[in-house]
Amino acid sequence: MDSMTTFSSHLEAIHQLEAYYGDATLGNLIRHSKQVVKDVELYRDIYTLFNEDNEEELNKLFEQEGFYAEEDQEDQAEEE
Repeated sequence: MDSMTTFSSHLEAIHQLEAYYGDATLGNLIRHSKQVVKDVELYRDIYTLFNEDNEEELNKLFEQEGFYAEEDQEDQAEEE
């Protein structure tokens, strides 16, 4: 996990260099790397909760991340 965060920070530092400042490709890589870090953190949290058999905390995390929202919308659409 630290290596991913370090990679993201490294990209930002390169993007700030005069030769690359404002480069759209690097900007997109920075945004993508931040999203990858966030996704991995989420999966790590879910994995940890799942392995601890802590269903209540797992359900709370799913709700926060919107996993149930899609299912609820699908269920409502089926009912109509």
